[in-house]
Amino acid sequence: MFEKKLDTDPYLDRLEASDPDLYNEILLEFLKRPETKAAITRHEKTPPEILRRIAKENGAPFGNILSNPNCPPELIEERIKVGKDDELISISQNSSLSEDTVRALA
Repeated sequence: MFEKKLDTDPYLDRLEASDPDLYNEILLEFLKRPETKAAITRHEKTPPEILRRIAKENGAPFGNILSNPNCPPELIEERIKVGKDDELISISQNSSLSEDTVRALA
């Protein structure tokens, strides 16, 4: 498939490595601001629970969430069933797809 290169942030990466609790706390704080929500979904190390939380919101940036390697598998399975072309393309760009998921996309 066509892997999508996700954003990285050296500060957030170092923070996640040194203090995972503070890292999660900061991400949750970012969720309160619409302008940072999409950026969080593009960050390659955003935890699945944060992506899951964003996906539940109205107007969630599914393209970014589905292409993120930490996207929860159940969310990918759900969106494959919906079958929207743009979402299927985003899923195909996810670098962490299982073999079964790749077959489901074919």
